[in-house]
Amino acid sequence: MIKAVELGDLENCLSILRIGFESVAEEFGLTSENCPNRGDADLSYETLKGDFLWGYMMFVYVADGKFVGFLSIAKRLELEYVIKHLVVLPEYRHRGYGKALLGHAKAVAAVLSANKLSVNLLNYDARLKNWYMENGFTVVSTDEFSGTPFMTVNMEMEL
Repeated sequence: MIKAVELGDLENCLSILRIGFESVAEEFGLTSENCPNRGDADLSYETLKGDFLWGYMMFVYVADGKFVGFLSIAKRLELEYVIKHLVVLPEYRHRGYGKALLGHAKAVAAVLSANKLSVNLLNYDARLKNWYMENGFTVVSTDEFSGTPFMTVNMEMEL
């Protein structure tokens, strides 16, 4: 089940972000020296709360009464929304929860009359990049992530 995040849920959401992105940080060697927030494995509560108060739309996937996945999307341009976070706890991956959250992001953006949904991720994460491509996204550009040795890939899909 997917539910909207409330202010009181943010600590649990932060835990999902930190645990979920820790596996990514370890896999790709993200450190505090070479990547801000270690790919959000070190995201602060203040940053997450600020995003919430700024109006980012946040949702959690609930399985067996536990928050196991997190999604946040934000308006980027007039008719475009961006996925800021989409993460599932490692022990709950490969069960369709990420795909359900992505489907929810598409549906929310479409209801808001968006014509495009975008996402930015590490270009080296071929598995994740391929997953987004399998779910309708195309690569539009790659960029060097400012101040890091990493390349990111910008992907989008038409709604």
